[in-house]
Amino acid sequence: MRRLFFVIFTLISINLIAEEKTAFFIPPKDWVIINPKTYTPYMKAAFTKNEKAICRPTMNFSIQETDFTLDEYTNEAKRAHEIDPNITYTILGNIDFKESKATLSEVSKTANSIDYKILQLILVKEKNAYILTAACKKEDRIDYYPIFINSFKSFELTDDLFSKISSASKKNTLLQKYNSLITNLKKSNDKQITKNLVSFEKYLDKNYQNEGKYFSMLVIEKALKEIKDLKK
Repeated sequence: MRRLFFVIFTLISINLIAEEKTAFFIPPKDWVIINPKTYTPYMKAAFTKNEKAICRPTMNFSIQETDFTLDEYTNEAKRAHEIDPNITYTILGNIDFKESKATLSEVSKTANSIDYKILQLILVKEKNAYILTAACKKEDRIDYYPIFINSFKSFELTDDLFSKISSASKKNTLLQKYNSLITNLKKSNDKQITKNLVSFEKYLDKNYQNEGKYFSMLVIEKALKEIKDLKK
């Protein structure tokens, strides 16, 4: 069901994709997709730990067009968060990435008598703000902060999504299957496209686990865009 609602959501929202480069990161291993129907307008993806706990750790990724510099955007994020008296937003400093520098901040929040700790990474590049936000209960931060930071460090803006596959043979295999998929689906209706993409996503999840679940989502998103362009 998670695969199906992601594919359907992407079919509906494909027109919202504006950035030329692909923003890539690897979410924590074995985390699952949060239902896209719950996403805020700028959110591209959200994940949570695959467990039945009430307050599960989460990680989400958003993109917002902006004319702000990195410092301006970060200060605005701090101001917007601290409108709530139960939130404290602390800017920890800068992190250097290949594309640009980013800011790392820690948010302390109390909601429904539960204390949370949140790490937020913000990178501004070519009038887009890229935001990774990860949250957990305060008492769990020692366990989850290293996991959050590892995902943050994997963030990259790439011109070639398939370059994230470290194995040349696996990359070539996927490219062949991907190109065949596009060719076969360019004249299909939405029902046929959805059915085939759900099957293809299962294949990605099984055979490309090292690249992370977000990689699978991006490949499906890329396929949908190409199919739509071919139908014009």
